Amino acid sequence: MYCPQFVSQSIEGPTFPDLTWTLPNVMHGPQDLPQTLFTCNTIEKVTMLHCWLVTELKYCSQHGRDGDVDKMVLPFHSLINDGDQRAILAGLESGSVHYMVATICANVRIDMTMVNVVCVNVPHSFEEMIQWGVV
Repeated sequence: MYCPQFVSQSIEGPTFPDLTWTLPNVMHGPQDLPQTLFTCNTIEKVTMLHCWLVTELKYCSQHGRDGDVDKMVLPFHSLINDGDQRAILAGLESGSVHYMVATICANVRIDMTMVNVVCVNVPHSFEEMIQWGVV
């Protein structure tokens, strides 16, 4: 059964919704992170959320695994060059990228099924969600 839940919280300035529920209490390795796509409406918010996720996951990780976090959580937006975008998508498809924080441009580039999608601040209504999902 699929049950969408819409929660509205401020993400203006340096704040964004409490996403700690997306993090494991302790991360033993990549297997503890389900593949998840986080969507934001601006590159600035993608950058802020990406930095926050990397910092928090390093805190959750077992000693010696900190370096791996930078490869498991990647941003995706229009300012990233095409070659790097293809490499990120290949990593997502192969399973080496676990969290991707992206703008709407990911919606038109991802040609695979994503089970976990967290819409951080887009869209603003159910109608926009439907339109966004079928681009």
